[in-house]
Amino acid sequence: MFRLKRKNYKMDIDGVGEITVKEFATSKGMRIIVHRDTSVTVTHRPGIAKNKVECFVRQHSSWIENAKKRCARRAENSPVPQSNHAVDPEEVARLRNAAKNYLPERVRLVAERFGLKYNVLKINRARTRWGSCTSRKNINLSCFVMRLPLHLIDFVILHELCHTVHMNHGTQFHALLNRFCGFREKDYNRQLRTFRIN
Repeated sequence: MFRLKRKNYKMDIDGVGEITVKEFATSKGMRIIVHRDTSVTVTHRPGIAKNKVECFVRQHSSWIENAKKRCARRAENSPVPQSNHAVDPEEVARLRNAAKNYLPERVRLVAERFGLKYNVLKINRARTRWGSCTSRKNINLSCFVMRLPLHLIDFVILHELCHTVHMNHGTQFHALLNRFCGFREKDYNRQLRTFRIN
């Protein structure tokens, strides 16, 4: 089976900076991606001329600038540097080390502040969810929470600690979590959905 070569190139656009352009046979149109490190990638279907790509980017320059600012703010609030590359063993080791240094004391403080009791904290490399709580009140947190801003790390911790009281996602659980996080549960969940764990 033959593979069509993908055309990749870079462009420097005034007011936007350097962007990477990637051509995909499966793309239906043009798409702009602003990565966590504020680099910009444009993907498009084959056959689109460079001047059309440049025009498309210029039309969305304000959106790109705002997206870069959001990414920069997230990076500033994160306890470890953000990485735009696929997870590799070195990054996992870095995240696990940061998690082991930060999370045990943070979980203890959050639990103490809200009068919640847990048994054991375990740090894992889960890629499907940020955390979990067992029926024995053991808290499990993914080392990938260290990619989150500090206030969202606290929200994940508080979410799991509330499960030591209510082992479900029923009305009472949400009422407790919402009260403990200053009635901002929906807002924090919305923010959390903008981050990918995998």
